[in-house]
Amino acid sequence: MAHEIIIYTKKGDIPCQLLKRRFDREGVRYKEIEVSQNASAKAEMLKLSDGQDIVPVVVIDGEVTVGLDSGR
Repeated sequence: MAHEIIIYTKKGDIPCQLLKRRFDREGVRYKEIEVSQNASAKAEMLKLSDGQDIVPVVVIDGEVTVGLDSGR
């Protein structure tokens, strides 16, 4: 069963790049939403992360994880 995975990222952020590389290497399909230049996407990310301005924010089947623990 495929999971719905959304990753909120910021351009140039090393943890985001590392997580995306890992997912790509492992064949994990995901939707990336880059929040640096998108105010509405950033507002959505902040709502999901309880106001934490930390990336990556990963949503897997509705479960939210903030920061480097996202790849677990």
